[in-house]
Amino acid sequence: MKAAQSPKKVSLTVLLSGIVILSFLITIIIAVTASSKSERELLYGRTLEMNRSDAIRTSNTMNMLFKSMRGNLEEITREVADMDPKRDSSLIQERLDLVNKSSNYFNSLSWIGLDGRVLNITPPSVNLVGKQLKTEAVKEALASRRPEISEPYIGTTGRLIVLMTQPIFDSKGNYRGIMGGTLYLQEDNILSSIFGLNHVDQVGSYFYVVDSKGSLIYHPNKDRLGEDVSMNPIVQNLKQNMSGKERVINTKGVAFLAGYHTVDENGWGIVVQTPIRMVSEEQSKQVTEMFLIMLPPFLLFMAIAVWLAQRLAAPFVYLARFVSKASSGQGKMVIPQIKHHWNREADLLTKAVMTTIHKMQQEHAELSDSVMKDPLTGLLNRRALNAKLDDLIENQQSFSLLMMDIDKFKNINDTFGHQAGDEVLQFLADLIGTSIRPQDICYRLGGEELIVLLPDTRLDEAFLMAEQIRKRCESTDSPVRRPITISIGVAEYPALTSDLEELYELADQALYRAKAAGRNRTIKAGTR
Repeated sequence: MKAAQSPKKVSLTVLLSGIVILSFLITIIIAVTASSKSERELLYGRTLEMNRSDAIRTSNTMNMLFKSMRGNLEEITREVADMDPKRDSSLIQERLDLVNKSSNYFNSLSWIGLDGRVLNITPPSVNLVGKQLKTEAVKEALASRRPEISEPYIGTTGRLIVLMTQPIFDSKGNYRGIMGGTLYLQEDNILSSIFGLNHVDQVGSYFYVVDSKGSLIYHPNKDRLGEDVSMNPIVQNLKQNMSGKERVINTKGVAFLAGYHTVDENGWGIVVQTPIRMVSEEQSKQVTEMFLIMLPPFLLFMAIAVWLAQRLAAPFVYLARFVSKASSGQGKMVIPQIKHHWNREADLLTKAVMTTIHKMQQEHAELSDSVMKDPLTGLLNRRALNAKLDDLIENQQSFSLLMMDIDKFKNINDTFGHQAGDEVLQFLADLIGTSIRPQDICYRLGGEELIVLLPDTRLDEAFLMAEQIRKRCESTDSPVRRPITISIGVAEYPALTSDLEELYELADQALYRAKAAGRNRTIKAGTR
């Protein structure tokens, strides 16, 4: 089974940078969201209020307009009330032409008799004189004998019309018909002259006019004129003579912010509205602009945050890598000079870690010495010898071994005591140490047995060096006040053998033969 892979670790620098960036992003998102919501409500409220104000202003303008139109009808009615349409036809026509041209309120102006026939009309091009008008609007106006404004209807000429009428009574109170002024809703009229062509503006706002029954009288889309929109919630409010502002979904299913107001003079309603979608798009543009304005300082802040995160994390990252390397056991770590950090915690931690590792290295070195060295002589032991030989063999380096033993060492212990025996061993270790080359190493294998490693040394050269040590030993007084002698066996690697155990055996056999031959002599392995 494969060992489970440990999860990928995140560096402290990335973690700190991520936390700072994430915190800032969350703050920005919360701020933008809250600001966006607040801005949206502000835009909605401002748009609603502007549309309500526009509706009131348009309503007031229309109210004054229709008062003037009504006054115009009343004036011409008074002027012609006592005239005879047959006898004074030319004079009546002249008065109608003069009034209509001077005011331009109506698309046509006509005197309609009690039977619904047109007695006089301007402009004459309409060509309705003598014709009987049978529309419901005319009938209702004649029957009511009161000032009226009709709903939109299709007139005799095929036009969509609104008819404004004034009853005609002569000076004796006789009812003589009605004076009617028409508005051609689908053509240029006084409304389009006063209020413009009512195009949809750059943010999608426009206004429309409905009559008292909820039919469209004025709208940017002329194809909708005369359409019944009474189901619209705002139109229902207008029919109840209510004014105000609110969000609404119209009869086409489109959401609007609308302001509305009634026209007292004619009972019509004015609605000024803006699609919510357009307001949302405007808000999105503002949010985008705000984001673009915030982007450069945000990027600058991110760069500063990452730089600070690296500065904060740097000592901890260094310590983590240093401790990881120290714990891996890859050779002796050099303890760097302790630096002072501006961050108090990093400074304390660095000093503590470096001091602890230094102490650990000292203890490790002391422990290594105790494991690899002979405590009596200070010489390296068999463990150290084996490690060194493995290294030489791995590097394919030749060497020779001098295996030596103190002659009659038991007699020294028995005669002079074990303390003297220890001193003799120390004496011999010192003597060998001063007799060999810097690259040569002396080891104590145990008891009175010592071995000298001679790197890059052939058998004959090793024999000569062994003889120098032996002769010096036999001519130098020892701690027991007389010289001691040693026997030495010499073996070479790999000239004699490439097997380490066999090499030991050859050296040991040479040492045995030296002792058997009378002691105090050196014998090379492979010779007699």
